[in-house]
Amino acid sequence: AAFSALMRHLKSLDGDEHTVLMVQVENESGSIGTVRDFSPDANAAFAGQVPADMLAAVHKKSGTWSQAFGSEVASFPFMVASVRKVDKEQAEILEKGLDELQLDVDDLGRLRRGDRHLPLADIFVADPLVVRAGAR
Repeated sequence: AAFSALMRHLKSLDGDEHTVLMVQVENESGSIGTVRDFSPDANAAFAGQVPADMLAAVHKKSGTWSQAFGSEVASFPFMVASVRKVDKEQAEILEKGLDELQLDVDDLGRLRRGDRHLPLADIFVADPLVVRAGAR
């Protein structure tokens, strides 16, 4: 709602002139200096079951993150799934804002492959090297 309100405000002030060239929704999700979030909520989620859609995408059997991916690499797919969720939420916020005012949008939190932009988490599903890392 806040980003949509900002875009409405920009449109009311600058809708005809277009002096504002670009905006960026904060979309650089992830962690620096640690493999994943170790907060109590994250630890509880890590001890829980892997979502069925992710298991299907990487052809894994159900289980906790450590059971499905192995304890040595489980933190990586867990963090990817967390970033994927945040990325989807941010994409929804962005779309609602662009409904108010069309501007160029910086998407630093996405990787570019060919002529397509992929959310970071989709690389996990799309990139065979990353999928194989979870299969060890």
